[in-house]
Amino acid sequence: MRSYELMAIFRTEEDAYQSAREALKTEITKHQGTVSKEEELGERLLAYPINKIGRGKYVLYNVTLNPDQVTLVSRNLTLNKSILRHLFVVTDK
Repeated sequence: MRSYELMAIFRTEEDAYQSAREALKTEITKHQGTVSKEEELGERLLAYPINKIGRGKYVLYNVTLNPDQVTLVSRNLTLNKSILRHLFVVTDK
């Protein structure tokens, strides 16, 4: 298992935002991972529009996940239309 920081940008509509956050956590636990910390960073203006959307809600997660599962989780997060962007970064501990 390896530690990662996962930054995700969600749509700003409240119902889409809440369901996408639950879907993200479910996807990580489905692949034998754990979410140790979840920090909301608020709604911000995007640097450029994504699918004609100019604002997004940012959330930072600390995740423990098997390295071979990161690609699968990332692919499934890409398919979720309520998650505009996401990025996994390895943390050194």
